[in-house]
Amino acid sequence: MIEPKYFVQRMDGVLLLSFLASEAEVVNVKKDFGMGKPFCPGVNAHKRINYFGYVWKDIHKQAEFIIRKIKKNPRFLSDLLRMWKERVKRLRNFEERILKTSLKNISDKELVAIFQQLINLYQEEYSPALLCDPFGLHTEKIITDKLRKIVERREEPRKFAKYLEILTTPAKRSFANEEELDLLILAQKIKRNKKLASILKKDVRKAKKGLVKHPYLEKLIRKHMKKFFWIENSYAQGIKLKEGYFLKKIRRYLKESINLSKKIKELKNLSKNYRRKKKTLIKKLNLDKKFRKLLEWTEVFGYLHDARKGVMMEAHYYITLLLKEIGRRLRLTLQEMYYTDHHKIEEMLLKKKINKKLLRERIRMCTYLIWPTKYRILTGRKAEWWHKELLGERKMVIGEIKGVSASSGVTVGKAKIVKDVKDGYKIKKGDILVTGMTRPHWMPFIRKAKALVTDEGGITCHAAIVARELGIPCIIATKVATKILNDGYLVEVNTNHNRVKILKRV
Repeated sequence: MIEPKYFVQRMDGVLLLSFLASEAEVVNVKKDFGMGKPFCPGVNAHKRINYFGYVWKDIHKQAEFIIRKIKKNPRFLSDLLRMWKERVKRLRNFEERILKTSLKNISDKELVAIFQQLINLYQEEYSPALLCDPFGLHTEKIITDKLRKIVERREEPRKFAKYLEILTTPAKRSFANEEELDLLILAQKIKRNKKLASILKKDVRKAKKGLVKHPYLEKLIRKHMKKFFWIENSYAQGIKLKEGYFLKKIRRYLKESINLSKKIKELKNLSKNYRRKKKTLIKKLNLDKKFRKLLEWTEVFGYLHDARKGVMMEAHYYITLLLKEIGRRLRLTLQEMYYTDHHKIEEMLLKKKINKKLLRERIRMCTYLIWPTKYRILTGRKAEWWHKELLGERKMVIGEIKGVSASSGVTVGKAKIVKDVKDGYKIKKGDILVTGMTRPHWMPFIRKAKALVTDEGGITCHAAIVARELGIPCIIATKVATKILNDGYLVEVNTNHNRVKILKRV
């Protein structure tokens, strides 16, 4: 099979937030590590949908560069993690300063300076974590090919998916599971207060008022909110969730009579069980030193891949906070501010240079092209050309779709195509969620699905990690699932054969 020119990721996204991440991949990674994407195209299509484009040849070159770095310096990965954590700390310290600043009372010049410093810290933090992408995409094929040969030699082809899942699952819980575990423990404490639990089951607003009489529980709710207020954020928004949001989640646990103790125990032991299974399987398969090292590196990058998302989602709230204030002074809506060029914010605010017509064109559709020393933002026909360039595949009629098994199992259900978060309402309990790639803020409807199928992604992508934690089958990297399947198709997801089979069309 001929490799396509681009690897394309589809996600919810607006121009400014998407551009910041792409620019960090091209500019900051090169500055920090001497390598980076020589070119990165991205398209913001209608309804806040964004496509990141990656040239496959560049991905392989970058991954080989990273592997050489690791082999040359055994401390490279530990140094990388330390660098990232130090930068996260600097970013979060600055975010705390923003909260303590009365934004409405500072000058335009001061506001611009705060905005620029936040953007710089955000992109600096992102840089070391961005090495995950080329490494993961490049090494996925190496790991799967090596493992497939081993299971064939052992005459255990049906165990391939399960073995791959065990060997590539990160040793630490995802932040989505950390949030759920934290909330389940809180739900358990509320459940013990029968009166408050009874009120919460009926009315969230009354329960919120009732918490005043229980300062200990109220304090725990606020602590949870402060820790996870950002979990609905993405490249499309930066909001702050309130207590009511989390109380509604607790209400669902109580109304559905979930065995809280059992669920808490499962989540606490999840990582420990995977580590034990991995150690046992490595010994059983007698994996050579080279393969074991590759799995160790994958585990580090898998952790970093998930952890960086939490930092990014949190930072988008603070970026949005500043954009709102800048927009208020310029009489621009937040939507319009999301389609500004962050390099032009100083000019816009200090010189009042605003082109509303251009902003409206960008909201309809725009493309950004980024090189190490320059960039362009296109609209109109030029943007549409890039949309076709990145997504030019035609819809095909086919009965079976091949992909990569990321979480083992076999199941049958109705396919539901989710292209962005607004489509989440379509997912009912027991459906098969089919998408380009899953995102952390999709968790409320991902939990309803009995299997995940994606066009893109690697063996340590969000869909793979979440599916393993939920214990549901997952097929990734099909390339064409969202183009071939329609809502309501009855499909079989079979990870033993790395396929999604159409059983009935509607």
